[in-house]
Parts: sequence; C-alpha cells; structure tokens
Amino acid sequence: MPVIDPIASYARSYPQNQAVVDLETGRRWTYAELHDAVDRLAAWLVLELGQSSSARIATLSKNCAEMLMLQHAGVRAGAIFVPLNWRLAPAEIEVLAEDAGPEIVFHDEDHAPPAAAARTMPISQVSNLGSAGSCPPPEARLRFDDVATLLYTSGTSGRPKGVMLSEENIFWGCANFIYGHDVTMQSVFLCDMPLFHTAGLFAAARVPIQAGASVLISKGFDAPTTLSRLTDPDLNVSHYFSVPQMSAWIWNEPGFDARQLRKLSCWAIGGAPNPRANAERFIRAGIRIADGFGMSEICSGFGMPPQDPDAEGMKGRQSRDPVQSLQQTLHPETHFLGRLVGEGDPQDLSGMASPPVDQVGDLAGDDPCLSASGAGHHEHGTIGGGDGQLLPVIQSIEVFVHETRMTTASRAEAGGLWAAWIRDVNKGPGKGLALPALGVNLLSADWKTQLTRSTNSSIPARESLWVDL
Repeated sequence: MPVIDPIASYARSYPQNQAVVDLETGRRWTYAELHDAVDRLAAWLVLELGQSSSARIATLSKNCAEMLMLQHAGVRAGAIFVPLNWRLAPAEIEVLAEDAGPEIVFHDEDHAPPAAAARTMPISQVSNLGSAGSCPPPEARLRFDDVATLLYTSGTSGRPKGVMLSEENIFWGCANFIYGHDVTMQSVFLCDMPLFHTAGLFAAARVPIQAGASVLISKGFDAPTTLSRLTDPDLNVSHYFSVPQMSAWIWNEPGFDARQLRKLSCWAIGGAPNPRANAERFIRAGIRIADGFGMSEICSGFGMPPQDPDAEGMKGRQSRDPVQSLQQTLHPETHFLGRLVGEGDPQDLSGMASPPVDQVGDLAGDDPCLSASGAGHHEHGTIGGGDGQLLPVIQSIEVFVHETRMTTASRAEAGGLWAAWIRDVNKGPGKGLALPALGVNLLSADWKTQLTRSTNSSIPARESLWVDL
C-alpha cells in the first residue's frame, strides 16, 4: 500500500515554506515544524493508546491548528480522527460520542466534553504533548485504505451518520479540488468553515497541505473580519471556501468592493445550492468563483472552472463539470423518492427507479411543479434548485428539481437512455432533463447519441444535462 504523507514530503523538500498559521493566536508553523509537531503528537498517541489501535480521538472545538495536528498524527499513530459538531445541542453531541466511542475527547474552553468520553483533555495542551524529537514507529501508521477519519453528517434525513473516510478517499477528494481550482504551492487558503465539516476539514484545510501551500486557520466565520482578511495584502489570500449564505453576507457587508477580490485565484462556493443570482453577480463583478458540489463521502466532486467566466455563467444557467477522479453513473440502487405535485392529490413515485411512461404523463392543476429526490445510500446532496440550476448525477445522491414551472412531463426508456422531459412554460420552447439508464457512465457517448435520436436534441458540449425540446 502507498504511503502518502504530504507534511513529511514537504518537510524534506521545502522545509521553510509556511504551512499553517493560526490567526487567533498568531502562531505559525513551517512544514518542517509542522512535521516535527505531528510526529511528536503521534508518538504520544502510540504511548497512550497503542500502535495501530484504531482508537477514536475526538475533538469538540472551534477551529484551531491543533485539530489539523490531531488528524495527521492519528494517521501516523494508527488512530481514527473524529471531529464532533460543536453546534449541536449537548444531548445530540452525547449521541454522537456514544456512537463513536472515543478514547480521548480534546475540547476547547467553550465546550464541555460529552459524558460518554472515556477521557478528556483541553485541546490547548495538544502542542505540548510528547517529547521533542520523538516519532511513532513506521508500522503504527494506518494503511492507505484504512478508516482514518469518522465524519458525522448533519442528519437532515434522520440521525447523523458516521462517514468512514480512508486516507485514500481523502487524498483523491482533495486532489479533485486541487485539479479544478488553480491550487499551487504558492496558494494561500483562508479557512473559517468549521473543521467538523468536509468543506472545512478537507476543501479549505487539507487541500493546501496536500498541495504544499499555506492555510490560515480562523476560529470561525465573521463577515467583517473575513472580508478584511480576504482583502489584506499582507495575508495575500488566494483561495477561499464558503457556503452561499456566507458569500451573500460578505457581499452585503458595508465597504464591500468587488475590485479588491479580483486578485483571488478562486472563491469556491458549495455546501448548499448557490442561487443563480448570487453566482451571476460574483461573475459579473469579475470575482473568480467555482460554484461546486461535494459530499462528506467524496469531499469535492464537481465544480465550475474559475478560469472561464463564460462557462460559469452558462448563459444564465449554472453547471458543474466532474473532476478527474470521479466517474459519473446512476447507481443501480438509486430510488426516486419524490412526487409530482399539483392541485389535487399528489402522485407518489416512491421506490420507482424508472417509472413507466403511463405513470407520469400530464400534470394536473394550473401551476404544477416537479419535486423528485433520490436519497439512495447517501443522506443528502442537492442537485438542483428552484432557479433551474442542475448538477450532474453521481452514485445514489439526490436528484432534485424543485418548483420548476411546466406544463407536461414524460419519461421514456430506449437502450441506455432514461430521459425525463420537462416542458417549461417560463423558458419558451422548453427544456428537458435527460438522464442515462441506471449504471450507465454519464460521460459516455452512447446515451447522448440515443437521446439525439429520440428527441432531435443534443447534449451541450459542457456535459450539462439540460437539452432544448
């Protein structure tokens, strides 16, 4: 199995390059210093828990550099990192702690550790643990495909679920972001997304480490503070990740000047559907955004190319392209759990992977809308929104077209094609949402050829699944 340790690698090749800055305390680490700190902490974990123990080490803390150290030290020591969501109520945190069973919970002064913790310790002590110059035995290290991080989902469809992530999974998820977002060794990331979330832990913090770049760790998001940091020439931030609401707050902050943000190589926006109007105003202002989609299970999955504003706008319609290490398919176990809604009784499509044509047909009512979602194995992942935005479909994640005004909808199956046609009364001739049959690679040409023959339409060059009717 491969051993990929970016901190150790850059400590050898670029030891004096800045790796991490904790903005709250002013502390900073070069790659050489970070490597030594992680080694020392990993050696301490081996002494406390045993080597290759797979013991869970949890955090209940707002963002700090120690959280990154614990995650990387856990890999070297053979332990599993579990960042708990401090935004949850104490009773909810107890449920997660009971499920994870951590041997140690490292907490900050703002959060009381859960009672289920076998042992607790202030996270501020992490950088002092272990002996200078100590390092863990090489055989203690987790294998590339072993579970390294247990990341709990938000629980939007039920109880939060612990997503088991290997270093292999994390590596490729971060590689996807690096490939698609102009990340280099000269990049500087600002991370104020919470490190208990995939966007903070991986897209905003692990990505720069994997690329040999630098990450500035902020305790949390505050619109005026974040705007000040993004425009500070001394910090020289090149990359930032936010959810759409955070970007809207920053845009509306007094003193906001889009010209000061044109220096950014990429502002990634994800974690929730980004309203088209929000994306377009950033694009028109000359700010290089990458409107994308990811999941706890895959980190970064799709993104608009920040170098190409014309592709980002897609003539008023958002679209995301797949990154290199993903293959897009509809998983055979995908289920469409939504319903057709109009005036009168709704038509339930629960459990129908490919509903026959005669069960869809014309929609009732004067103002109908289509809401179709497929949860499958995964808990959430919105693909589309009320403004007509759409993402390509992967695996068993949600397919969601919400409140799209239309007059008719029909589906047909032919060869590798399963297409859902939506004639939209607000968009002239209408648009169609085309999907291949379950299990078919979305990037293959076969189903597109079949769609052309069936509808006299063609798939746009940039892989958008919307076609003219």
